[in-house]
Amino acid sequence: MEGRDLSASFDRHPELPLQKLDLDPQRRAELEKLAVYYASLVAVGLIVGALGPALADLARQTGTGLGGVSVILVMRPLGYMVGALACSHWLDRRPGHPILALAALACAALLALLPWARALPWLALLILALGFSHSLLDVGSNTLIAWVYGRRLGPYLSGLHFSFGVGAFVAPMVVGWSLARDGRSAWAFWLIAAFFLPLALALRLIPSPPHQAHAQEAPAPPLDRRLGALFLGLFFLYGGIEAGFGAWIYQYAVAQRLLPAGPAALLTSLFWGLLGLGRLLGIPLLARVTPRQLLAVLIPAALASLGSLLAFGGSVPALWAGTAGLGLAMACMFPTLLVLAGSRLAGGGRVSGKITGLLFVGSSSGGMTLPWLMGQLFEPHGPRAALGLAWLGLAALAALFGWVWARTRPL
Repeated sequence: MEGRDLSASFDRHPELPLQKLDLDPQRRAELEKLAVYYASLVAVGLIVGALGPALADLARQTGTGLGGVSVILVMRPLGYMVGALACSHWLDRRPGHPILALAALACAALLALLPWARALPWLALLILALGFSHSLLDVGSNTLIAWVYGRRLGPYLSGLHFSFGVGAFVAPMVVGWSLARDGRSAWAFWLIAAFFLPLALALRLIPSPPHQAHAQEAPAPPLDRRLGALFLGLFFLYGGIEAGFGAWIYQYAVAQRLLPAGPAALLTSLFWGLLGLGRLLGIPLLARVTPRQLLAVLIPAALASLGSLLAFGGSVPALWAGTAGLGLAMACMFPTLLVLAGSRLAGGGRVSGKITGLLFVGSSSGGMTLPWLMGQLFEPHGPRAALGLAWLGLAALAALFGWVWARTRPL
């Protein structure tokens, strides 16, 4: 009886179910773009997450030690910075999706070639090109998603950076499976390369969002260079603190004899895992509070977390709690800073490719500089001095944010 009633209702109003199921064309187009940007950041996370676990195998492959092969950890961010500057130039002049599609194809080819690089210079050159290529996907996705969503950007951008965490979380497991299979990381790189192929096709088929220069009804206001320099400093400090803490917390726990090697590795996983989880939790937060309000809570929370870890240096519970608190507090800082920069530097959240590229260059520069400085302090001055430098970086970040707060008004 219920089936006949439903059928009769459909016969009387055949258009109603279709209207309920059919998405608005603009909404459908937004979701298509959102899906490829999220997939792009998963792909970037796969690259970043795979290189560390594969380092020992790449050292054997090239006949060098870990010290020699670690040059790739410098070559990737170096290529990234060059790519970010190039992307910022291209996105303001050309349709975005064809650029990202070519970048995805380049990543697939370079990843497929990595297991065949038997000499360290050849491997370093491939990693340099890989850093250049995946920066196009990273900077491009962050720029174009802002062009799609404008003032609604906050939660979508937080979800974008959570996608990066998904890729970075999965990649070590893929490498572990490959190493367990035949003692090589080759299959991991080939599988990750395969992920880029449908991504490249989707980017080529889905239309690019309207170019910023044509989408704006009025000319963009002139850039406040002093405010731009403040944001560049914020991104430099954030990138350095995130990379530095993630790189050295394992050595800190072991050197301080707080944890043996196994649990210390879990401590590092806790930091990166909560960094990704926090970005997922930030999606509803950014939909309800302003970026200024959220950063005003997150930055003091990060300072308190790392400060408590250092203040109670001999306490294992403080080590775990401080690491967890810092991961959660820093999780939403990066996407929130991007939203704030978009609204303050360009208006309406539609930050240009040039500005986005420069901000990413600032973050990447910090990710190269601060971890290196922490390493210079670690042995001659002790592990606490290394993490103390990270805390000073957070204090400087808080001071810069206070300056930004004073120079801007709530939207």
